[in-house]
Amino acid sequence: MIVRRARFTAPALCLLLVAVAGAVASCNVQLVCDCKKLPGGYTLERWEDGATYYLWAPNAPRDGVGVIDGTVVAIGWNDDIIVVKRHASFRGDGDGWMIVNIHTSTLEGPFSDAELEKRASGATLTVATAEQAFKRP
Repeated sequence: MIVRRARFTAPALCLLLVAVAGAVASCNVQLVCDCKKLPGGYTLERWEDGATYYLWAPNAPRDGVGVIDGTVVAIGWNDDIIVVKRHASFRGDGDGWMIVNIHTSTLEGPFSDAELEKRASGATLTVATAEQAFKRP
């Protein structure tokens, strides 16, 4: 019985490496996250352009629009709620304030500034631009 050992040439190995890298890149796998942890396991992520921010729910797939179906313009939080001023990804949806209940994972909104004042009255939280909130300790 003759046994032949398979030999790979340098071009074949390069082609295999490119194929594997392409397969990994096609998966929606994020190896590094430029993120800030928020209460309840929520995450504020700074996108690769350094100016766009998304809010992600705990253990949710990264679908491109986040839990608020848009980008974060301003945000504030405490141990009970996260309030987010969003720019909706889908132009048929309204821009405005969204309220995330951390305990029930429910989302309400969008609300105007006046409606947010009524709904979040009594809540103690500091709202800042997404960039300022991201830098907050």
